[in-house]
Amino acid sequence: MLRSAGNTPPPSIAIPSCARCAFLDGMGPLQRDNLAGWSRLVAGTILGAGLAACRAGAPPIDAVALMAEAERALEAGDAEASDRLLATILEHDPDHVPALVSRGKLHAREGRLAAAAAVYARLAELRPQNGLYALRAGSYLESSGRFRDALRYLERAARQRPDDPDARYRLGTHFITAGEIRTAVEHLRRAHERAPRRTDIAVKLAQALEQNGETPAALAVLDDIIAIRPGDSLVRFVRGLVRSRGGQFDRAVEDLEMVVRNDPELHPARYALARALLASGRRDEGTVEMERFIAEDQQRRRDLSARRVARLAGASPDDSPLLFRSRMEELVLSDPSNAEANRQLARAYAREGDDQMAEMTYARAARLDPEDPTSRRERGRLLLRMDRPADAIAPLVDAAGLAPEDETIRRLLVEARRLASAGDGGEPR
Repeated sequence: MLRSAGNTPPPSIAIPSCARCAFLDGMGPLQRDNLAGWSRLVAGTILGAGLAACRAGAPPIDAVALMAEAERALEAGDAEASDRLLATILEHDPDHVPALVSRGKLHAREGRLAAAAAVYARLAELRPQNGLYALRAGSYLESSGRFRDALRYLERAARQRPDDPDARYRLGTHFITAGEIRTAVEHLRRAHERAPRRTDIAVKLAQALEQNGETPAALAVLDDIIAIRPGDSLVRFVRGLVRSRGGQFDRAVEDLEMVVRNDPELHPARYALARALLASGRRDEGTVEMERFIAEDQQRRRDLSARRVARLAGASPDDSPLLFRSRMEELVLSDPSNAEANRQLARAYAREGDDQMAEMTYARAARLDPEDPTSRRERGRLLLRMDRPADAIAPLVDAAGLAPEDETIRRLLVEARRLASAGDGGEPR
């Protein structure tokens, strides 16, 4: 197969008709090479691929037209048709970069994280200087449980994208999972320096600092981000936990009471509040909160599907966050179209402070369940937390239409519009 300069095929491949093959076969090698080079420059056509395809009996294809058709199918909600069209292109040219990129995005959107990881790993090999492909390969390998394979891609992304906070953030979270907390702190500090308004990075850095025995530094990071986003329940929840574990029970109660009042959906906060109250000596109040937590927990368990109960037997909100997330990822990998599983996985990511994965997973849950206001509301909340108010408006408007009585949605929508009108940011890249 003939290649363009640098052994890189052009983005579109117009395979010539079989009638032209006889003409090509009549040429000498030098003539064919010259004509192939001229055609690449003029029309972006890889004649060598066409000749091979024709001789093999493969029908001609127009990759540009198929790409456009795949995009239209996806816009119409037919992911399966889009995937088939992309597969057709890749059957003729396995290294067709635009088709690989589209297929990687499609796999990720549909929750096929292992498949997305394989596609982006291929892209990272085809385009070794593109750190974004390496970053996505590492992120999806990590999410699909292949931690060792993920590391080399994440390290490459951090080298190639030294000013990208996402590259450092992903590498930091990898080292947390690996138990190398000091190394994790180093990378998360660098991510935080580059994106001091990013709540997800601040929360993960604070958690790593606490694990590294640097509780005052962890609280300082949380104090700074709360000064920027005083209404963010997750940050207050994390600060309440850090304060409670540090023996500052009264101050922990202040944070946790605010979380329970403003964000009752953050269910583990009530459990943490009950424990902080009990530890501070306020036994009557602590007992009441613990009873409320148990009642709510029992109701939530009754509301779970039978399949989820069977898979997650023994799970509880005070599980290790990594264990809880692992259970959710296993469920989504086994059944990507399960909207409830995706909602719960998004909640697990959010509970860990991994706002990017949570936002992506809530978006997938919302696509799977058009009547779901919760995923849309939480996605909007996460986009606000990631300093993307303009992007938060659409999911919050949808959520408000589905649940007009929800005061939290209205409050978040007002905040998103206020910040967006002030020019406070949208999608950063």
